[in-house]
Amino acid sequence: MDAPLYQPARKFEPPRVLSQEPNTTTMSLSTLVADPEAKAILLAEAPAMKFVIGSEEFRPYLDNMPLRPLTKLNMVQPGEVDRVEAKLQALSAKRRGEK
Repeated sequence: MDAPLYQPARKFEPPRVLSQEPNTTTMSLSTLVADPEAKAILLAEAPAMKFVIGSEEFRPYLDNMPLRPLTKLNMVQPGEVDRVEAKLQALSAKRRGEK
């Protein structure tokens, strides 16, 4: 059996992380709190999140859990998440230069 012929490899391009607008449904909590402005919004609208973020038991979940699912665990109220989402959208619009 003959080996398949492959085209020569192009120059390697390392993977890159695409920027993402802050939100409560797809962005992980660790990414959200890494942004100082987003973290300030989160703590202003949902003060109890300070304890969740600082919890050693919850720390392993920060990298893969967004804010909105925490409403099902009663860690944050849906109204708080809605206010955070609205302010994050305003922050994204401000960063893009929109009014």
